Amino acid sequence: MGVIGKRVAYYPGCSLEGATRAYDVSTRIVARELGLELDYLEDYNCCGAMESKNVTFMGTLLLNARNMSLARKQGHDVIVAPCNGCSFSLQRAEYFLQTDSKIFERVNSLLKEGGVDLLDKIPETYHILEWFYHEAGPQKVKEKTKRPLRGLKVANYYGCLYTRPHFYARTYSHAGGQSEEARPRRRETADDDEHPYYMNALFEAAGATSVEFEPMHTQ
Repeated sequence: MGVIGKRVAYYPGCSLEGATRAYDVSTRIVARELGLELDYLEDYNCCGAMESKNVTFMGTLLLNARNMSLARKQGHDVIVAPCNGCSFSLQRAEYFLQTDSKIFERVNSLLKEGGVDLLDKIPETYHILEWFYHEAGPQKVKEKTKRPLRGLKVANYYGCLYTRPHFYARTYSHAGGQSEEARPRRRETADDDEHPYYMNALFEAAGATSVEFEPMHTQ
């Protein structure tokens, strides 16, 4: 436990401050109860997960790079996002900025042109499930559960963008096994791209029973 950090930059994204406001509220409550701190990312912009990624590659990278710059300005090396689309978009940008020096230089020049602080370091983005699992874990969830979910059967739906493509999400490639080679960029925390289990483990720690939901759980 404790490989990500208990205080992180919190990127709620557009939907969590609109149609899925309840998700934002519950995320904050759960984090607080688990002794974790979400530092709201001030003046963030849309990540472009739906609106721009199929229209402008560099534009979408720039949107996410600006959010990363804001996180660095607030003193963070880690961004946590509850939305699958947002975490995917930020992790996708992170991948290209980390692996292509020309793209990194181009994005920084565009940030400068726009009056935004340059990226001195590329923050890593984690999905909220990864953060809860590694910074609190099933044991802490079990300890903090006041009304166990005994008798509740849960079909855990992760969605496709939580684990795939694995080189963006940095999940283990199930086909490659749990080896160093299968773990993109040697990430210390990684769920399985075909058979994720973090959500199952956290719900079961709260007393619920996970039911068989494959292969729908990642579709």
